[in-house]
Amino acid sequence: MGSLAFLWLHTLVVGQDNNQDESRPLQLPAQKYPDVDDAILLFKRGNAAAALTLLQAASKKHPEISPPEVMLARLCFASQQLKAGKNALQSAVILHREDPEAWSLLGDLQFKATNWAEAELLFEKAVGLARNYTGISTRKKAQIQLAFNGLIKSYEVRGLWQLAESNLLQWRTFDPKNVNLLRRLAIAQLNIDKIKEATKTLQAVKVLDPGQLPANVSLGLYHQRKGDSDQARQAMNSALRENSQSAATQIAVGRWALSTGDTELARSCAKASESLQKDPMVPQLLLASAELLDGQPEKAEAIYREVYRAHPGNFETVAGLALSLLKQSEEKKWVQGLEHMKVIANTNKDLRTTRGRQAVALLAWALFRNGNIEQADQLMQGIITSGELSPEMAYYAAAIFKAKNRPDAARQLLTRAIQSQLAFVHRTEAKRLLESMKNGEPTENQKPTEKK
Repeated sequence: MGSLAFLWLHTLVVGQDNNQDESRPLQLPAQKYPDVDDAILLFKRGNAAAALTLLQAASKKHPEISPPEVMLARLCFASQQLKAGKNALQSAVILHREDPEAWSLLGDLQFKATNWAEAELLFEKAVGLARNYTGISTRKKAQIQLAFNGLIKSYEVRGLWQLAESNLLQWRTFDPKNVNLLRRLAIAQLNIDKIKEATKTLQAVKVLDPGQLPANVSLGLYHQRKGDSDQARQAMNSALRENSQSAATQIAVGRWALSTGDTELARSCAKASESLQKDPMVPQLLLASAELLDGQPEKAEAIYREVYRAHPGNFETVAGLALSLLKQSEEKKWVQGLEHMKVIANTNKDLRTTRGRQAVALLAWALFRNGNIEQADQLMQGIITSGELSPEMAYYAAAIFKAKNRPDAARQLLTRAIQSQLAFVHRTEAKRLLESMKNGEPTENQKPTEKK
């Protein structure tokens, strides 16, 4: 095992990665635990029983680390031994009934399986135990964070924002300077229309971390979601006036401008941000997106290709390049677009995530453009049932469903896409397709005959 992989596994096993914040790197422990290191090696050699014996010895010597069965469960999960890991956690909740960690991990398993109610109950149990935990203070703080994080995300994913806010406020009493916590609190408050409270929370975030976006950006996005475009624009303009030398603010406002179809403001923000940072990638992506929205896919392709040369693995770059190719009229461009989408869809398959749905939807569109209607339809059926559709995805699905002789579903999707306030690349085509279907006219299919 490589040294970095070993350090990661060591950190994972002793339970010092409980932050659960994927935006931060794992924190390595302050000291090494020889018994844990030896247990890891024994486990890797297939001797789980001997590994557990060493973990039990380590746990007795070092009360700040996880219970031995929990450490064994983490080893099992890291090795894709799901059943053995679950069994270890079941043992942990029997042998260490007052310890919260196993309950949090069981909750996380239910959460990943989208069993939200079961996850909530397990995390509630973990929160109660974490509050009353009397062991090492550093471990108590970590367990409170692990348990509250799990419980709150079980509310967030279901839109239970009042419960999320209540528990975030409780968590805040234990960890008042946690920036990620405060950002989530502000989101919850905005979702229940507590504007004044959310503004104060966002200002607190900015004090703790000056690199965070100004409060007005978040408020602008809130007003946009509520359908108040004028208020949103006022907030975004205030953010630009007060933070004109912040590249992050320029980029955030530029992205918002793209979502509203204001390509002029998006270009202005892109150019301003380009002079404020070393890497031009994101400003260039904003400019390319503006070209796409303005119906200039050839110009967009040229920008995307330039960025692609420097960042060939960037998701937004590859997806944008593929879309710019698929938007053009030459069939050879469609083939190139499909090849690019095959690459990124292969590593972004999880339809539970926004990126996964974006990747698979664009792959379905690329297949459709290249005449593989049946395969495109199969992929799109999975996307429809996996989560919310963006207007762009809705257009892709409508075009595919119409080709599969499902006009009612196609009309419904097109109507939803066109009624959305969000700008999207194929809005003109969506309007044209819906109008033609209303009039009963034949519509031009980009690739009407399916490949055999």
